[in-house]
Amino acid sequence: MLKLAEGIELLLEVDSGPSITSLRNWREVKENVGDAIAIMKQSLAGKIPENQLDEIVARVQQQFVTEQQITMFCTQEAQMFFLALGGSFSREGVEYEDLLPNPLGGEPFPSRAKFALQRVDRQQGVAEVRWTQTLDPQETKRILGETIGQLQQDLGEEAGANPLSDFSIADDALFRIRMEDGMPLSIEHTRTIRSGEQTQVEKLEFSVEN
Repeated sequence: MLKLAEGIELLLEVDSGPSITSLRNWREVKENVGDAIAIMKQSLAGKIPENQLDEIVARVQQQFVTEQQITMFCTQEAQMFFLALGGSFSREGVEYEDLLPNPLGGEPFPSRAKFALQRVDRQQGVAEVRWTQTLDPQETKRILGETIGQLQQDLGEEAGANPLSDFSIADDALFRIRMEDGMPLSIEHTRTIRSGEQTQVEKLEFSVEN
């Protein structure tokens, strides 16, 4: 499935923020996502009841229908690149609230995030800025409970306990920013996802040539 994304270009439009305003070739990207969903369905065939598989596939497909949905889900890595571009930072840090998309298609998750200046190398003209983000634990538990409950209802199952009641996401990123123009020279981003005793760590790195 990952190989389906190789060679696919994302043609982005950005505003002066800067933030991504649109994905010009979203229809092409949508076709690529459709191929990935088809492979996912094929790989799960025979492992779960067919009616449940059809329902799960339908719910995934519903998240990749409109231009807005495709743009939101397929530009998350690019959004990370633009996150600190041209910003103004202090050692005290700046906190703000945000929303993370719900991968199960339900209400988005409220989060709290913070930018803080870590170090300045005036000789090299580079500033290091750290960004962190965590989910609101109570709202996350509520939203997941409602989302999973709706999924169980759609599958014709009786409502049960929320298997993701202690689900959490924590982001930590270090930006090396060129002070002359605010351009990120490198980004190291780690996302830690926990659910019960299971932990998944995702890492993303950018490096911009001078």
